[in-house]
Amino acid sequence: MEKKVLEYINQNRMIKQGDGVVVGVSGGADSVCLLTMLHSFSKDFGMRLYVVHVNHHIRGKEADEDQEYVVGLCRKLNVECICYDIDATEIAHKMKCSEEEAGREERYRIFREVKKAKNAVSIAVAHNLNDVSETILFNLFRGTGIAGLCGIKPVRDDIIRPILCLSRREIEEYLSDRNIDYRTDSTNLKNDYSRNKLRNVVIPYITQNLNPAADVNIAKAGSSLIEIEDYLKIQTEIVYGKYVRRESEEYYLSLGIEKEHPAIAKRVIRMIIEQMAGKLKDVTSLHIDIVMGLLGVDTGNSVDLPYGITVQKSYHHAIFKMKNTQKNKGKDIITDIEIWKDNRFMENGLVTIEKVDLTSEPVGEFVQNIPDLLYTKWIDCDKIKGTLHVRNRQQGDYITIDDAGNTKKLKDFFINEKIPRDERDNILLVADGSHIVWIIGYRLGSYYKVTENTRQCLVLKGKAFEKRG
Repeated sequence: MEKKVLEYINQNRMIKQGDGVVVGVSGGADSVCLLTMLHSFSKDFGMRLYVVHVNHHIRGKEADEDQEYVVGLCRKLNVECICYDIDATEIAHKMKCSEEEAGREERYRIFREVKKAKNAVSIAVAHNLNDVSETILFNLFRGTGIAGLCGIKPVRDDIIRPILCLSRREIEEYLSDRNIDYRTDSTNLKNDYSRNKLRNVVIPYITQNLNPAADVNIAKAGSSLIEIEDYLKIQTEIVYGKYVRRESEEYYLSLGIEKEHPAIAKRVIRMIIEQMAGKLKDVTSLHIDIVMGLLGVDTGNSVDLPYGITVQKSYHHAIFKMKNTQKNKGKDIITDIEIWKDNRFMENGLVTIEKVDLTSEPVGEFVQNIPDLLYTKWIDCDKIKGTLHVRNRQQGDYITIDDAGNTKKLKDFFINEKIPRDERDNILLVADGSHIVWIIGYRLGSYYKVTENTRQCLVLKGKAFEKRG
């Protein structure tokens, strides 16, 4: 096992002779295995090890016992151990994020602080092969491009992952063979977090019912995609230079980019967003699809994206700029795009519209055979009063809830459906003025339903949503 890891370290050029390495050790099996192996390699590399343990103070006595264990292990190995105490709950409150995310951000800040103080070269963390498969699935389910499907890289900037080549089973066998004890974080056994659900429910089901090596195969597929991702980065930079220019804080994306291969065009859009925000964590494939759709609509349409970025369509460009208004603070995506105007379909990246003439159809039979689909709806064209927009909710929005014509405020509908408050601003609607035609993914307004009196029918398909539903 140690030979396998040593070859992996050398193959990825993680450690050089005389390097100082900060090692993150929680006390769990993975980090204990990492420390034990690096300690065994330290003489050959002339390596200096600095163990950092961060007590998040979330699990009370259990967390304190983890710290005592790590201190004792380092004493046994004669390795310097540096312990930090943080209040992850308070940090999460200030950062307005989960405790898990707050703890991770603070850990890496501390790791780099120690690295600088000790004049070390790299930071070793204990991700393993199973973490790769979990990350790939997590990103896939959430919505991602190829970069998210690459999983976890063995080396990223100053972060090295020496045991990324080992599965969790191999790690536990390694420790068992050497009678090395380790701590078990009880929160990992609970399904409170999405990753725990993947680890404890989804992946075990796949390996037990489809393929015992499914998790390993997922990780291998991610490794193969890393090479493809590197090639696409080169091509993206070439196309980016051709179509994008920056003026002050605004980015101008020339129209014509949509004629490039969509795989590259979408990456250019992601690259602009990353240049502006410095991150892509909250950017999904849906956001990119919406911007792509904006390129084909009339001048003046716009969408707002995560991190306060707004994109506006002009005659020759899509203009990306920051929009830091209190009104839009906290919204992930704000959309307002015309899709049907003057009896004409407006090309966009969200909803397609097909008109069907029912004057020569047996309408009653047609109505009875309309399927109940989540992302395809049939509406009565003649009942449209103005221009159809795809947008987010606005003050005064309402929906007709029954055939008697009774209406309900959209806000009340969301409350009755128990839709979380922080999700309501991000739900897209097909709207006819303030009258909601379709809450995409939820329900169609009764007023717009096709009836036996319908003569012109529109078929609305949420093309940017079907792959998610």
